[in-house]
Amino acid sequence: MVAELTGKGINIIIVLSHLGFLKEVELARTVTGLDVVVGGHSHTLMGHFKNFPELLPKTDYPYVVRNSQKETVLVVQSWEKAKVLGILNVEFDSAGKVVHYSGHPLILTGSKPGDFKQKKSTGQKEPVDSETFKAITDFIKIDAILEMVTGNKQAEKLLDKFSGPILEFKRTVIGQSEEDLPHVRVPGQSHVTAGVLEHGSLIAPIVADALLWKAKSMKNKETQIVIQNAGNVRCDRSEGDITIGQVYELLPYCNTLVLFDLKGEQVKEVLKMAVIKGGGAFPYTSGLRYTADLNKMDDAFFTVIEMHTGDGWLPLKDNETYHIATNSFIASGKDGYTVFEKVKEKEDTGFVVAEIFMEYVKTFKTLKYPEKLVTIKR
Repeated sequence: MVAELTGKGINIIIVLSHLGFLKEVELARTVTGLDVVVGGHSHTLMGHFKNFPELLPKTDYPYVVRNSQKETVLVVQSWEKAKVLGILNVEFDSAGKVVHYSGHPLILTGSKPGDFKQKKSTGQKEPVDSETFKAITDFIKIDAILEMVTGNKQAEKLLDKFSGPILEFKRTVIGQSEEDLPHVRVPGQSHVTAGVLEHGSLIAPIVADALLWKAKSMKNKETQIVIQNAGNVRCDRSEGDITIGQVYELLPYCNTLVLFDLKGEQVKEVLKMAVIKGGGAFPYTSGLRYTADLNKMDDAFFTVIEMHTGDGWLPLKDNETYHIATNSFIASGKDGYTVFEKVKEKEDTGFVVAEIFMEYVKTFKTLKYPEKLVTIKR
C-alpha cells in the first residue's frame, strides 16, 4: 500500500494499526515510507505521569523509531477504554518527512461530583462530597495531563434523536442468570470477586453450549463438538436479568458460526496449541471435555479427552472424523488456530454468535453454572 500511495505522489502516510505495540514498532522500522503509526490491541500506556506513580507507562509518548533510511517514524498508543486521549503534533517538510514533533497523553475525567466515587468504610463506593469534589477540581486544574470532559451540547442534541430507541432496545430483558458467571481467560486465573477459577470461565462454556445448540438445530447437520477461544467472550455475566445490551457487551464481535470436519488427531493438535498459547486463544468447549497436563509435552499431554455421545462420554479417536463448530475468527486461523485455517471445506452459516446466544437465552430463559469440562494441571 505504501508503494501504491507514494506512486501517486502521496508523501505523508499515517497507519491506523491494531497489531500491538511491539509489532507496530517493527512495522515502523521495516516498512520504508511510513511517518506515523497510531496503534492499538496491546493497550500500551505511554508518556509520563509524575503525579500518578501507580500508573506504569511502558515508554515515551511518542515512541521514536528510525527506519532503514534513518528517517523518523512516530509510534503512539492511548492505553485502553477511552481513559486517555493521545495528543500528537507533527510537522512535516515539503518531502513529507517528520521534522518536528511533540505529544503527550491526556487523562480524561468527568465533570460532576457523581462522576467521582470513593470507598466507604464498608468497601462500597459512593459519589464524593462537595469538599472532596472541589479538591479534585483544583488538582485537575493544575495538572497538565488531566482534563475534565464537560460534553458537547451540539453532539448530545444530535445523539438524543437516536439514543432513545437504541437504549430501549438494549434494556430489553430476554432471560435470567441464576448465578454470577465470572469470566477469566485461562483456568487457574484469579477473578477480582470470584477468586481463583480452577476450571476457568463460567460464561465462555455457556456460549459454546449455545453454538452447539444452534449447530445441531440446523437441517442435515450432525455437529458434535464446539471449540471456541476465550477472547471471543469479553466480560462477566452477573446474577439477575440478562438484557440485549449485555449480550452485545459479552459478545461484541460480528463473528459467525462456521462448520467443518476434523480428524480426532487434528482436534488434539489444535487444542494442545491453544492450551499452551493460553490468553485469548485458550479453548473452551461444548460436547468435548479434556484434562491437559502442562508438565507433559508429549503424547501424554491429554490425560483425558472425551466426546459426549448418546452412550455418555467416550474417548476421542485419532482416525475418526468429527463434526466441529466454531466462530469465524479462529476458523480463519486467527489466535494461532492454523489447523482450522487449513481445512478446505468449511460452511459459514452466516449466523452471528451474539444473535445465537441471544436466541439461546430467550429459548432456555435461565442460565446456570456450566458443566466443568476443562481441567489444567500445572
